[in-house]
Amino acid sequence: MPQKSPNLLFGPGGNSGFTPAGISGFAKLSPAVVVRELVQNSLDAARAADRTTAKVHFRISKILTERIPGIEEYRSAFEQAEKTQREFSKGRLAQNAKTTVSKINDALTNPESVMLTVFDNGIGLDEGRMHALLSDGVSVKDESETGTYGNGHSTAIPASDLRYLLYAGITEDRQRIVSGHAVIASHQVGEELHLRSGDGYFIADFSQGGHFEYCHDPSQFELFSDSLEYIESNFKHGSAVLIPAFNYFREEEKSFCDLVKHAAAANFFVAIDEGQLELSIQDGLNCDANETSILNKDSLYEALDTLKENTIIKRSSTFLNPQRAFDAYETYRLGERHQISTREGKIDIFLKDSSSGIVRCDLFRNGMWITDKIPRLNRRNFTSREPFQAILSLTASIGGSLHNYIRAAESPLHDEIVLKSLSSKDSRACGKALTEIREWILSNTDELKTESFQPPDFLNIDVADASEYPGVKSPSIFWGEPTLVGAGSTSQNQRDPKSDDHVTEIGPSGQSNGSVTKGGNRRDRARPTLSQDFLAASRPLGDNRLCISIKCSKDSSSAELRLLVHEAFDGTCRRQGLDPYSPAILSNIKIGGNDVSKAAFRYIDGNIVGVSLGNLKSGDERDIEVSYHLTRDFGDIPNPSLRVEIFRGSDAVDDKT
Repeated sequence: MPQKSPNLLFGPGGNSGFTPAGISGFAKLSPAVVVRELVQNSLDAARAADRTTAKVHFRISKILTERIPGIEEYRSAFEQAEKTQREFSKGRLAQNAKTTVSKINDALTNPESVMLTVFDNGIGLDEGRMHALLSDGVSVKDESETGTYGNGHSTAIPASDLRYLLYAGITEDRQRIVSGHAVIASHQVGEELHLRSGDGYFIADFSQGGHFEYCHDPSQFELFSDSLEYIESNFKHGSAVLIPAFNYFREEEKSFCDLVKHAAAANFFVAIDEGQLELSIQDGLNCDANETSILNKDSLYEALDTLKENTIIKRSSTFLNPQRAFDAYETYRLGERHQISTREGKIDIFLKDSSSGIVRCDLFRNGMWITDKIPRLNRRNFTSREPFQAILSLTASIGGSLHNYIRAAESPLHDEIVLKSLSSKDSRACGKALTEIREWILSNTDELKTESFQPPDFLNIDVADASEYPGVKSPSIFWGEPTLVGAGSTSQNQRDPKSDDHVTEIGPSGQSNGSVTKGGNRRDRARPTLSQDFLAASRPLGDNRLCISIKCSKDSSSAELRLLVHEAFDGTCRRQGLDPYSPAILSNIKIGGNDVSKAAFRYIDGNIVGVSLGNLKSGDERDIEVSYHLTRDFGDIPNPSLRVEIFRGSDAVDDKT
């Protein structure tokens, strides 16, 4: 029996709207997520084909919309879907659905469509691999490959305003196959008693058992034929992902090449540096049609170095941002390389002093970056060590059970390790192996020396004494990237404490002296008086969390600590002078690793802004960890300039009003 002519077919299905959960979960992800998933799939396909190097080619072109296979059936299904969904919602669509409908309408009415095609030289597609590609949660990958989940293709669907992806492949024995997947919404067709699914598939027909009859002779579809010809001419076998109505990830069109290069370089620099992966990028619409940008081992360093200052890349980055990626690559390239054995398998570790002053551990698996939040290797585990950067490279060839545990514990986007997703036995085994890695790192890094304790951020460190007030003296501040604070530091960036900006004088526990001179705004508060009784140093432990070390130079009763914004300065110095005294709101406070009782908290306006350190003797030292956040004028400052303030407090009643 001759095969039916393929088309975009929608089978029976349940009710789903224009924002199904399977797609909405990926809708707001950055370009890096889409590129990362496409490159990862190509890398795995090349490994499955025993290719020494995976070659991936990104190409932007423009086609006539009417050339998109199945486009007429798509139009019909979309019109019925919009009508059906409006009937279900009494004539009105939700805002997200309206946005989706508007984008689809614009794409359908435009006579031309931008097309992104991603080619690779992998094993190609047969019916089994195509079925896994079009399914949800079905995978044919083995444990030696980077991918885990069978729904990764869904990450690329939001990159098409039609939410329609097409696939083409040639196997090693020259077998050809094409298909596609569109996501619209459930719809009623004629007098049918059942709804049609919102998922449409470019196939010849449905078959029993949930499988499809695929098209193996795509000669009548020029778009497929052109793609298959490119694969055969350049790679002999491989596959192509076609994304019609490509929206440039909602970024600037001219940034496409840089976005792809950064996403690939930042997430796969291990694979690229080892010659396992090469990319070529061709944007015939915004660049010279004959110009191809190459990313390989030879151009990797230059690409990462150049992209560090690209503002579009910084804004859209997910996973490793440009500076982090460059620093991580420097560790991989220049760091000391070690291979260690755990009870579950071997792993390569690259160690280097941290240029940022922050401890970082980055895990790569089979050449792809996974996470910097590794169980048992939290930054808190290394607070006693000099700042270092470690690259952990885990591969299937030497990783043994550890590799398999990590692979199974990864989230669907391969950006998180969740040990509790494993069985109890496997979780314990994996945890013990990670603990062995932590202990090895502790044994092979230098112990922190107090005199070289340098915070990496634009952080100010003060010493203070509030035992004598309401008089307010000029503070002593170390401004910039500090080490320990000594006596006699001064700053040229001080405000006159007697100026009109100082509205209310507040004591160390937040008690108002009532001397309101203008406005009565309780957030305009004078600072405590300062002296030289304490030495302090601080460094970040992660987002909005600090580790603070202090030393008392003489006996001090009721010592207190606060974090302050200094004149609203951020790292760019763009915002100045909004508020003379602005304590950060504190939480999750620990002293010496122990939780702090509520009795030690100090409040302003009902918020915790300080913590009592108790009575200190000369020479006493304390390690304090705090989480913080800023409010009001400072809530939108991404990199605030903070000051650690330690002073001798009083027994004044807390102001919780």
